[in-house]
Amino acid sequence: MEIAWAAAAHIAVDRRHPFDGADLGVPLTWQAFETLRLNLNAGWSHAYDDGEQNQRLTWGTGLEYRVADSLTLLAERYGQQHGDQAWQAGPRVHLGKQVDVDLVVGRNLTGDHDRWLTTGATLRF
Repeated sequence: MEIAWAAAAHIAVDRRHPFDGADLGVPLTWQAFETLRLNLNAGWSHAYDDGEQNQRLTWGTGLEYRVADSLTLLAERYGQQHGDQAWQAGPRVHLGKQVDVDLVVGRNLTGDHDRWLTTGATLRF
């Protein structure tokens, strides 16, 4: 079992203030099997939502299932207190030991039920 601290800052370009918010979180990962990892996290978020400052508790759950050395399937559900909740899922392709590329589809579970397709890369050095 692994536990850590995570922090992020949000920077905006076309606003009166460049600092747009911050997140602090405590992720917990449990390696249930060699191919399956379960993730839980809880945290706090501070954001400027259309000029209004909001502070909320955040949460998330997820799993990672390694299908092959070069492919992991991801699924997660997350949200914030009195705010949005969503899910997303998709593959993570491992390009060697230093590069991962994710391609996930997701959907908001509150509000307009927006959908999205997102890609991201992780570089290790």
